[in-house]
This record gives sequence, structure tokens and C-alpha cells, in this order.
Amino acid sequence: MKKLSYLLSLIVAIALGNQLNAQCSPYFTSSADSTNLVQFSVVNPQSSSVYTYRWDFGDNTPMDSGATVSHQYSNSNAYGVTLYVDSFGFQCGSRYDTVYVNFCGAYFSYQQGSNGQVNFNSSAFHPPYGTTINWDFGDGQSSTQRNPSHTYANSGIFYVTQTVVDTFHQVTCSFTDSVNIAGGSQNCNAYYTIEEDSLNNFSVILYNHSSNATSHVYNWTFGDGQSSNQRNPNHQYQNFGDYVVCLTITDSVLNCNTTFCDTLGMDSLGNLNKSSGFGLEVRNPLVTSIKESEKAQLDKVSIYPNPAKNIVTVDLSGLEESVDIRLMDLSGRVIQSKTNVQNGSVNQLDISTLSDGFYLLSIESKDNRRVEKIVKVK
Repeated sequence: MKKLSYLLSLIVAIALGNQLNAQCSPYFTSSADSTNLVQFSVVNPQSSSVYTYRWDFGDNTPMDSGATVSHQYSNSNAYGVTLYVDSFGFQCGSRYDTVYVNFCGAYFSYQQGSNGQVNFNSSAFHPPYGTTINWDFGDGQSSTQRNPSHTYANSGIFYVTQTVVDTFHQVTCSFTDSVNIAGGSQNCNAYYTIEEDSLNNFSVILYNHSSNATSHVYNWTFGDGQSSNQRNPNHQYQNFGDYVVCLTITDSVLNCNTTFCDTLGMDSLGNLNKSSGFGLEVRNPLVTSIKESEKAQLDKVSIYPNPAKNIVTVDLSGLEESVDIRLMDLSGRVIQSKTNVQNGSVNQLDISTLSDGFYLLSIESKDNRRVEKIVKVK
């Protein structure tokens, strides 16, 4: 009889333990309205006398409690939400999930190959379900693949648009970038894009997307009476203002001549407090003409942990050259930066004071850039 009683007690204990484990591994649902008010609900909640629920909404606001709660977010974004389960005054489990509040983030990079081929890499932020990605390559062609490859039949500048449609949350967003397709080995093709140097104050970067035949002769005019015949020159302006910068390529071997001009400038208002002008640097583009060996180098960088709570480690042990490291929000605003970081070093970024959500980590060498999504959690 004692053995039977013990066996029954053991069976009951195992059953109660299994039930406790199930209730301490909760799931929850969420639904947002157009004002960013989100309703949260525990799936199959249990008796409030045994189990209680606490919510961390991932936006540095006070926690709330209850099996069903509502929370007003101030901005559309992606938030890391944690549901905690307590039983008899002790935490017995939790569930973390990313909640998309009227938010998606379209973004992509690309690498150009030969004969008009371009490989597109999506870095879009969106839920893993109920989402479609549509590409418009700017030449009448399209794709719904996540990372498509497209071959252009003609040369020219094409504006590529990626559109992300989140049908579950009824949110749509898009991102557009230009692709310059050179006309082939028999053509001169002058073209550059302008970007403010976020790592150095009072500096502008021109990314030189031009054709690069060995017989080319380059002539830059900077709009201030100065010039250069280098492919990628540096130039220092003595005064702020707008300048028309022109690049002319001539080639007596290929019998071609072409010129591309654009206006760039920098003023001394706002957060600029320097009165002696600004600098210009011309670089090879980060997304075109990249050697496979250079791309493979940045793939050796280890970034961990991800998601992260307090510290993100960037391990450069496998690199052979120094890099610049930038942590940015989704708008591209630089939050932290480290320049000329030595290869072989291990670097830590403190993200403990940042709000939960998505960020971009950029690792940039002389000729290439790698961008990774970082998830900040509590």
C-alpha cells in the first residue's frame, strides 16, 4: 500500500510539474491601431491566484501587469517586449518577442558584376511572417525575391526601389538608391555620388562610380579655381558655400569624352562652428567593383552577442587592415563611432543606455563596407 501511495504521489507531482512548466513558458499576441496603441494578451492565461504576469514594453516606460494590457507607444518602431510569469511570488518563466508597431524599414545594398549584372542584398526590417518584398529595377523589370540578381540590357543611371509590404500589420515602406551601369569597355562614363562624411566634421565624400580604363585621363574642377588629374583626389575648400564640381574623362585610345557635374556645399550654420572651410575626398564606391578577397575580409569580423543588452563586441582578429566602426539608428544618424581601429583588436560598444529596437552597425575598410542589423533588448 505504501508503494502504491508513493507511486500515485509521484505521478501527481510529475503531472503538476509538467503543468507548471507549460504555464511558465507563455506566449502572447499583440495588435496595434493607427495611433500606436497596442493591445497585449497572454495566450491561455491561468488562475490569477497562482500565476501573475508582468510586461516590459521595451521603450523605457514603467512595466505593467495583467493577462491583458494596453500600451501607448510614442513612435512607430520595432520594440523588444518581454512577458514575465510569476508563480507564488517567484518568477518561473518569460517570453521575449519583437513587436512591430506600425513599422517596417526598407533598405538594401548592392554589388555590381560584369556585363550589367547587379546583385541586390536586402537588409529590410520586417516581421518574419505576412511580409512581401517588391523590387522595381528602374528599367521596367521587377522581382519579388528577397535578394535578387538583375542584368541591365543598357547603360545609364537607374533608380532601384525596394518596397516592403507588411500585410499583417498593414504597413508599407520603401527605399530607393541609384545604380550606374557603365556602357562597356569602349565607353567613357563619368559619374559620382555625394555623401557627408559622418566620421569627420566638415568633410564631404564623393564616391567615384566612373569607368576605370587604364587609358582614361581624369580632370576634376572643384568650382573654386582648383583642379586635379587624379582619379580619387582630396581637396580642401577655403570657404563655406556651394560649388559646382565637374569630372571630365577623356580617352584617346577608346576615342571617347564625357563630363559629369553636380553641386555640393557646406555652410557654417547649425551645428557647424568652423570658419575655415571644409574638405572633400573622392573614394572608390563602397558597393561596386569590390574584389572577392576584400569582401571576404570583412566577413571574418565577429559581432556578438546579437541581440544584446549592454555590450556589443566587434572582434577584428581576422582582419588584415584597419577599419572605421559606426553604430547608427535606422535613419542613419551616427550614435557611436571609432575611426582607424586597428586590425586584430577586440572592441566593445556600450549600448546600455539605448532604447530597445533595431540599429545598424557599419564596419568600413578602405574599399568595402559591411552593415549588420543589431537588436537592442532589455
